Amino acid sequence: MRKTLFLLVFLTACNHFDRDRNSSSELRAMKKNYYAYLDKTCFSDEYYDGLRNTFQYTACLLDNKVLDMQLDMNRLAFLWSDEEYYDQQVELDKSKSKETVVFLSFYSPDRKLIDLDQKSTAWKVYLLNGEKRYKASSIIKMPNKYEYVKNLYPQHSHWGVAYHVKFEKSMEDLERDNLKFIITSREGYSKMEIPIGSLD
Repeated sequence: MRKTLFLLVFLTACNHFDRDRNSSSELRAMKKNYYAYLDKTCFSDEYYDGLRNTFQYTACLLDNKVLDMQLDMNRLAFLWSDEEYYDQQVELDKSKSKETVVFLSFYSPDRKLIDLDQKSTAWKVYLLNGEKRYKASSIIKMPNKYEYVKNLYPQHSHWGVAYHVKFEKSMEDLERDNLKFIITSREGYSKMEIPIGSLD
């Protein structure tokens, strides 16, 4: 009886170990594909006033494929049940149907200029889509530690501050081969084309 019980516990532990090992391998493969695709959606710029660097940034368009890949990685990383995964998928689909999100890693040597999430900020951020311009509806500073943000967005600078910039327009409603990102204030201006490689 004891031998049978020991064997049952041992086999159960082995099954858990194999499942965890397979999940880890699958997660590593997912992250590799995710990083390769995310890099296609990213762009960078910097602005100088004479020889003085006023600001610089890297931004990534979080298109539907990026968001779906993030969700799938979270499913493995946090061991979600099918029900938990379904609930998260429903919430993500609701979000995708009404807004477009850009990750922004922003840096300025003048720390007073790194205030994009504040109501008093002088910065304005837009998506330009053909002749139509959409102002950011919200700019949210990511509260997570640097290591977490860097793992999710390897383009993030150690010196930068991470934001999610949201626009009240779904990706489906945008001409994605004609998208530009604008950030501007009295301190400087940048307009960058969002890479075509971000297309699904």
